[in-house]
Amino acid sequence: MLKVNDVSQDAKSFVKSLISQLTTGDGTILLAVMWVTDDGKLYHKKFPHVLGCDVTFGTNAEKRPLFRASGKTMDNKNIPHVNAFVPSQQRWVFDWIFEDGLPSILDEAALEKTCIILTDQDHQLVGALLTKLRDNGTYGHAMNRLCKWHKISGIQTLCVLPVNCRSSYQSSSSLITRRSQL
Repeated sequence: MLKVNDVSQDAKSFVKSLISQLTTGDGTILLAVMWVTDDGKLYHKKFPHVLGCDVTFGTNAEKRPLFRASGKTMDNKNIPHVNAFVPSQQRWVFDWIFEDGLPSILDEAALEKTCIILTDQDHQLVGALLTKLRDNGTYGHAMNRLCKWHKISGIQTLCVLPVNCRSSYQSSSSLITRRSQL
């Protein structure tokens, strides 16, 4: 896996640099690329308990689906952590994301503190995630919850947290709430 350390450039020059570094010249085809900024890593370490995962379309010049993993701060601000250009929304792509991609670029100890992973209702994404959640503790005792990512301003999901996650929220009861509109 190629790691690019200097992301201090502006976005356009960073992408150009990344593309030139990923050009193999030997006929190898790049199927996906995932990246995280230093700020993204820092925010994920600071606020690891909620992770939202989604794929967007038509948002980049590459014309590829863009996978994004984001978190929530204590004051319910959405902070993007990870981005990845992916070839499709097939199950094997999401298996790669949850098995290899996220664990290789995010802090392992922070991932183990994850309590909730928010997703849309994409069967391929959810299937890969649930398989990974059953297989081992990479994501701690996280649970998957469905939401409409583009509509949330706070986490509007009813859930019961595992005992080891409850202590993380004692001082931040606004993070996971039961809204009266539900």
